[in-house]
Amino acid sequence: MLHRSPPALRAVIILPDSTMRRTAVADINQDPRFEIVGDFASLAEAYARTEAHPPDLVICNRTITRQLEFPMFEAMLAAIRCTLVRVERDASASTIASLIGLSVGAVPPMAPRTPEGLGTGQRLVAIGASTGGIEALKQVLSSFPATCPPTVVVQHIKPEYLNGVVGRLDRACPAKVVAATDQFALRPGVVAFAPGLPMHLELQPRALRCILVEKPPVSGHRPSVDVLFQSAAALKGRAVGVLLTGMGRDGATGLAAMRQAGAWTIAQDAATSVVYGMPRVAAEEGAACEVLPLQKIGKAILAAATAREEISK
Repeated sequence: MLHRSPPALRAVIILPDSTMRRTAVADINQDPRFEIVGDFASLAEAYARTEAHPPDLVICNRTITRQLEFPMFEAMLAAIRCTLVRVERDASASTIASLIGLSVGAVPPMAPRTPEGLGTGQRLVAIGASTGGIEALKQVLSSFPATCPPTVVVQHIKPEYLNGVVGRLDRACPAKVVAATDQFALRPGVVAFAPGLPMHLELQPRALRCILVEKPPVSGHRPSVDVLFQSAAALKGRAVGVLLTGMGRDGATGLAAMRQAGAWTIAQDAATSVVYGMPRVAAEEGAACEVLPLQKIGKAILAAATAREEISK
């Protein structure tokens, strides 16, 4: 009977010292249990490659793990179910195998990985806001940890003000707040804002990316909260939708679509809204699973986004 060899574990190496890195690559490449799919001197270089093409292992040393950006990188590894291996001076194949409990000639069972999209038990957060939204967002996002769920925001705002708002929120929040670009990859620890362009922001659910689309205004706005929420509905129970203070009804229809698909949905209450328009319509039309004061929304989002049970309406 023919016995097939188990597949090699795909590994990325991040070691600042070039001599140590070359030695490690040469040694590990001699071991059929491993396949080096990338070697980098810095965390910044490794991030995009690791996120776009998730390996089985990431090998790094204390110099890397002490960097300020490392917690975000580690959260991303957890999301893509990648094993982190910390080494010191010895990054040989035998040391790596020992650290992950790998015996000679065997490959350990690795947790099944989703090539793209959300990790197991992880949910995306979609937030919409208009008048009064900047201060509301500041309060909500400041309660998020540095390893918060992937989050995307549509805020009605004049384009020339966007960069200032994003910078202000980034300084006030533990998580990283950025303006999204086309094909922007959403990940834990990052809050992505719809950019100040006359374009809608939609989600690619399988790849968990933002795409910018040129379409007419929806609900009187471009970007529109309804467009974001409608695309987030494809994630079904793996999303949390939040509609904050604002005039009109943008977002109410999309929030209803998210709830109907199985997402958990939240609307801000009248007492804490600067303008009780968008969340009021959502509440009246049954789009919100719960209506909460602003000070409770951040905690409620995190509870819903990390719940073990599948959220349903």
